[in-house]
Amino acid sequence: MNSKSFYRFFLKPIIFILFAFLLWGIYSYRNMQTSLFPDVTFPKIMIIADNGEQPVDKMMITVTKPLEIAVKRVNGITTVRSSTNRGSCTIDAFFDWNVDINLAKTQLNERINEIKNTLPSTVNIVVESMSQNIYPVMGFTIESDKFSQIDLKNTALFTLRPQFSQISGISNVIVRGGKTKEFVISPVSQRLIS
Repeated sequence: MNSKSFYRFFLKPIIFILFAFLLWGIYSYRNMQTSLFPDVTFPKIMIIADNGEQPVDKMMITVTKPLEIAVKRVNGITTVRSSTNRGSCTIDAFFDWNVDINLAKTQLNERINEIKNTLPSTVNIVVESMSQNIYPVMGFTIESDKFSQIDLKNTALFTLRPQFSQISGISNVIVRGGKTKEFVISPVSQRLIS
């Protein structure tokens, strides 16, 4: 059998097999189950407390430590991590994987409500279960050798944030980092007396 007759003999079966694979690929593509963010329950709850412009040391004593103590009293907790900034603190509570996270969130809210009267009246507390909606999907960094951290933060807040917020599909734009301009006022005590 020469090569021409070999290819003519097997041409139709090869075309049939390729066509069958093509149809199978199109069918599989149309019925493929995909999800950009699958529904995954993580054993983590985040507590975010905001108290205006309170200094870090006072924030740590009056808000972070009492919240940490309350969080540690919830059943199923394995680790508690916290970070305190000027006027805000974030507490991450990690649970065992076999814990019902919705029940743990309810218990955590109950523990926080028990100590709410010992916290400053201006504190605002948010308790969120770990999900893909808490953290930003995409982040951008602005750097410059010519502009200060204050100028970069103002550019991000007043120029970039409004532009990103107008894009459809973006639910929240958060600006982090940089520095906020602060003013120090030192009153003259003699002038205040008179």
